[in-house]
Amino acid sequence: MEPLVLLEQYAFKVEQYYAITPRKAWTLIQQKEAVLLDIRSLDLIRFKQFDIPDVFYLCQMDVTTNLSQLPSDKIIIIADSTSNRVIPMMNILKEKGFCFLASLAGGFVEWEKDGLPIKVFKENRLSGSCTCQLRLREKKMV
Repeated sequence: MEPLVLLEQYAFKVEQYYAITPRKAWTLIQQKEAVLLDIRSLDLIRFKQFDIPDVFYLCQMDVTTNLSQLPSDKIIIIADSTSNRVIPMMNILKEKGFCFLASLAGGFVEWEKDGLPIKVFKENRLSGSCTCQLRLREKKMV
């Protein structure tokens, strides 16, 4: 089906961009109509990841040099931790010619809350009183 039609059916508009709930995103990913672009920091990605086949783990700074990896004929669902930092990435992708973009509403946090597939690497667990103080919790044995 045409990606724009799918966006209009599954997503909702927030200003000039689309947003999609984790469950609807999961449906489109399972149907091979969408891929997920995770823009969280490397520390967060090392601890918890989306456990799906069509996911790209690119830090925000890497995406401009790795655009050739992203499909231009599918919906690209952009995710961060809570969907607060997605708009700048959507602007970059839109400027580079990507048309079918959506934000994962609530980001990784809502994906996990909804019980959707994730991988957890406990040895890379983070701790701290706020996100600015996150650090590895487990000590690695050499």
